[in-house]
Amino acid sequence: MLHQKLKKIILTLGIFAIAALTYAADKVELFVTPNPVQVGVPARLTIRSNDGAQNNFSSSLPEIEGLRWMNGTSSSRRVSIVNGRRSSIFELSIPFMVEKAGKYTIPSMRLTHNRERTQPLEFQAVELKLTNPQVPRSVQSGVPSRLRGTPRAPQRLQRRTAPQTPAQTGKQQEKHQSSEVTLDEAMFARAAIPGDRKEYYVGEEIPLLINVYILRGAQAQLSWPTVNFGDRDAAILKDYKGVNDQNPHFDRPSEFADEVDGRLYTVYSFNTAFRPISAGKMTVKTVTPGALVVPDNRPSRTDSMFDDFFGGSFFSRDRQISRTLQTEPVDITVKALPPVPKGQFFTGLVGSWRSEVTITPPPYKVGEPVTVKINFRGTGSLDTLRAQTLDLKGYRVYPPEIEKGRNSAEVRYIMIPTEQNDTGKDNLVLPPYSTFNPETGEYEAQSFSRKLEIEKGTYSAASVAADYTASPVSPGTDAVQSQRRPEEILYLKPLDQSGVRMPLFRNVLFTAVPLVILSMLFWIICEIVHLRRLALMNDPSILRKNAAKKRRGELFARLRALNPQEIPAEATGDITGYITDLLDLPQGTDLNEAASAVRGKSPELANMLEEVAQSAWMPSKKTQFTDEFRQRLIKALARLAAVAVILGIFPLQVMGADVSLVKGPAVTNSAEAMTAYDSGKFEDAGKYYASQLVKSRPSARVLYNMGNCLYKLGDLPRALICYERASRLAPRDSDILENLNLVRRKLGLPEKYLIASPADIPPYLRDSLRPDEWLLLLSFGVALIFIGLGIRRLAEKRLPFRVLLISGLVLIVISAAAVVSQKMTTYNERYAIVTVRNVPVYSLPSEKSGRIEMKLKAGEELMIGERRMNWVRIRSGNAEGWVPASDVTSLWTPGSISTN
Repeated sequence: MLHQKLKKIILTLGIFAIAALTYAADKVELFVTPNPVQVGVPARLTIRSNDGAQNNFSSSLPEIEGLRWMNGTSSSRRVSIVNGRRSSIFELSIPFMVEKAGKYTIPSMRLTHNRERTQPLEFQAVELKLTNPQVPRSVQSGVPSRLRGTPRAPQRLQRRTAPQTPAQTGKQQEKHQSSEVTLDEAMFARAAIPGDRKEYYVGEEIPLLINVYILRGAQAQLSWPTVNFGDRDAAILKDYKGVNDQNPHFDRPSEFADEVDGRLYTVYSFNTAFRPISAGKMTVKTVTPGALVVPDNRPSRTDSMFDDFFGGSFFSRDRQISRTLQTEPVDITVKALPPVPKGQFFTGLVGSWRSEVTITPPPYKVGEPVTVKINFRGTGSLDTLRAQTLDLKGYRVYPPEIEKGRNSAEVRYIMIPTEQNDTGKDNLVLPPYSTFNPETGEYEAQSFSRKLEIEKGTYSAASVAADYTASPVSPGTDAVQSQRRPEEILYLKPLDQSGVRMPLFRNVLFTAVPLVILSMLFWIICEIVHLRRLALMNDPSILRKNAAKKRRGELFARLRALNPQEIPAEATGDITGYITDLLDLPQGTDLNEAASAVRGKSPELANMLEEVAQSAWMPSKKTQFTDEFRQRLIKALARLAAVAVILGIFPLQVMGADVSLVKGPAVTNSAEAMTAYDSGKFEDAGKYYASQLVKSRPSARVLYNMGNCLYKLGDLPRALICYERASRLAPRDSDILENLNLVRRKLGLPEKYLIASPADIPPYLRDSLRPDEWLLLLSFGVALIFIGLGIRRLAEKRLPFRVLLISGLVLIVISAAAVVSQKMTTYNERYAIVTVRNVPVYSLPSEKSGRIEMKLKAGEELMIGERRMNWVRIRSGNAEGWVPASDVTSLWTPGSISTN
């Protein structure tokens, strides 16, 4: 009895299990459309939920070789009511495309709603057959004239809808016979390196030709090709910005006709060149995105009378078949450059180059500039060109300037003779310099020497040579500073359109105010929408930055594991890829372009990247890569994503230097002013720079150049005024600070802005920013507080809010303290400087009734307490008294700028 009941229970459970499986199988369906799938034609994978559940795959879509998932997922729902019974069907459609014919299997995947797994789905992909009416050679016209857009052609490819068996007779009919072609036969690409060479050198410019073949009679669309060099960026593409504004990596494309396997093609030719930056085996591959345009000849779904209109040429039913044209890989071997011969300077040029040295015609005089030009002409890359710094006896040589053209370059040296030539020997001798010829595998050296008859100039050789003597230093100055020569730091700065707007708040008015307002609006909006969540957008730039952050640790670990001298060869591609993704730079950016992109954010990192890029084609420079360099590189990369220092706002004006230079200069432009300065005409140069000092927008460079001219004229106190005012406009300019301390040493005053003890750190950090920059940091702190209040509502977590709140309060307190301190000291309108030597300090504002209490040195700083007629009451240290107002000058005064 018990045995019979047990059988009934098992039978009942089995029936229920079979029913459940049947119901589950009918509940979810998985299929592809169309069937069979055609290569290159978009298809769709559909999940149909017959119970109306919004099913999706619980994990990401699987990676299947030859199958590419596409964007554009869509969903639909159908609801029907029959006999009062409601039913719902939900469909999710995912587009994809197959790249080659064959059998594909979509593996079993788990669904989100039913918590079940789908059955593996198999489908077949077949080649898409197209028919091409061959065009007789006598009517070959309509060659496409543009790279982008739809090419014009007399015939069109058509989709094959049914087998065709045309009967042809005669030779003329055979020319017009329609033939079937595959997608690969209708559109393909080939890449080649001209010539028979298989070995090249690092730094050599290698031409690359990419030809895209489009069957005559086809309509197609093309994009620019992309070139890759293996797993890492081992080469740099040539820059064609000057000739191609659409893509800087390619020359302008050309087109011609060609015949392949008896078929006529229109060929688009893309010419470029690349320069290897590391030695070893290299594989060059190219990818060209494109699309074939074919008419959709499938019959209309209805016999409506409107089909003739909506299905006609006005509403075209043409379809685009996306194609990714990959070329066969091109394998080459890249060899490192041999060691540079001893005694030669390698210019970095690799190729067939010839050079010529030219010099300005005589006469030559002491103190007057002489221009020496080295002109290079030939074939190869000019990106690696560098110029050596010359140190020639009898000349003061300025840093070289390089000007590059299409296939030529010019290295220009400006030299100032410092002595007459009466020895009868060659007195202008350039060190040997060389280029590397890859055809011969050898360095080609050239030297230059010439005798110049140097006459006596506007001032004597002794006065020019005196510029090189060390200046007297005050006690306590270290040995390094005592060896400095004034001429090393008294170069003029080229003028530009930049300047500091007056009043200072104008520099950041449109930054600080919107920052506070926007942060407040952010807080208010977050208070309103704190319960709502926004869907994450599939932003490619964000994905690239996130990917860069994820592999940052791996990059740093690899850099630490590598020998520092192996970084250029082994880690250049990883570093370039990290910076490219982090800053969302275009794909294919090389290391030099990445260095230019980060220069505004981290000049130190930019310089290190340029060193790494140069060492890739100069093995001799690898010895400079040490453990210290590696650590600095890792720290600079880690700081790259940090927020840049925000500048600030402060409503004051700067007073111009009250120099003894009147307007109406003898020179009319900056170049003439620099020439006059180099020729010893310091007064003429100073007059020009004084005329360039704009009241509403003074420039630190103008004040700096005025100070240099006054220093050369021997007016050290007024030169010090110019440097002090320039340092307040550009507090982080090292040239200004060096010249300022040079003049202070000359006047016997202690140097400023140095850290000699821990007590010097706070004022040094305080004066590293202007007051307006500190106030902008204060506004940034206010913004952080508002943002923290908003995030508190969105995230509902205390930690981010507390971090932002504390950070904002710290910024506000530090910035406010710095502004108040600067207002009371360096940026105080009562802060002044003595402009004449041995100024007597009187007890009363009168030379007759007052007695002399003390004397002040030129350049000494003091505070103005009161102004009375032509006298001012000053405080210097613990002493007080009266001095004539004409003997002191305020360094920072609201008012107009004066130069007379």
